[in-house]
Amino acid sequence: MRHPQGVDPLGGLKVRKILATGRSQSAFRLVTYINAVHPLAHAYDGFLVHSRGANGSALYDGAEGVVPKNTHIRSDIDVPVLCLQTEGGMITLKSHLARQGQGSHFRQWEIAGAAHAEYPRWVVDVGANVELGPGCKEPVNTAPHHAVVKAALHALAQWAMNGVAPRQSPLIELGDPAAADPIIRDKFGNARGGIRLPEMEAPTATLTGRSNSVAAARSGSGAMNFCFLFGLTIPFDKAALDQLYPTHDSYVKSFNRATESLVREGYWLKPEADEARKAAEQSHIGQSAGGSPSSSR
Repeated sequence: MRHPQGVDPLGGLKVRKILATGRSQSAFRLVTYINAVHPLAHAYDGFLVHSRGANGSALYDGAEGVVPKNTHIRSDIDVPVLCLQTEGGMITLKSHLARQGQGSHFRQWEIAGAAHAEYPRWVVDVGANVELGPGCKEPVNTAPHHAVVKAALHALAQWAMNGVAPRQSPLIELGDPAAADPIIRDKFGNARGGIRLPEMEAPTATLTGRSNSVAAARSGSGAMNFCFLFGLTIPFDKAALDQLYPTHDSYVKSFNRATESLVREGYWLKPEADEARKAAEQSHIGQSAGGSPSSSR
């Protein structure tokens, strides 16, 4: 792609930088690629490691092929690496055991309230009928994880092209690292610390990356099911919402403050922020029983 011979796969476009991304199992492999292959090949100008587990992947079978546990990205990496993690990855994949500090070419972002996989919504509205995902027992996580992914790819591209490194995100607060759920939670059951989505700062539900399970009707089907990766959404009831948000305006203002903070800090881009603000404005949070806002704006 950099120096095509014969067929030009980019049709005359000139390569500025080549970035590699990998999510989940591909992220495990990308960790090993960065540590073992990149120093030899230098094929890429930056890496987005998305939703990795604690370890990298083995290069081959057998005892000699096993990678070290709790694998860090090598400290002498010479191109940008942005590692994007969710609280769900810390619970189901134990990725927190490989958490490492900021380096000259390394940054880590951690998303509170997000699962490894989800059915995203901007707002869990009053009486929301939350999806059960791939046949899960409980409503699955609805955090808009994807909005942070887009911002992360943008940040990595800017870092690789212009040398402008993104900030290291606040860390999700942890208790016992060996616990089934190592995360410290607030009074709503939501994670403390990390990148604060509007759903964390203006909550209308408990959103976690805790393991979901397969619905009883599907548990004996024999088909592979990844419900344990889809997390949970527990919507607040109307009484709790009314207590938190006596007016629609109070909810929208709280939601928008969180959105503005995300954009300012580089964790969301404007198109996603605009969509989110519109969804909050059109929601029924803080509205009277008749459907009209409880106060004028």
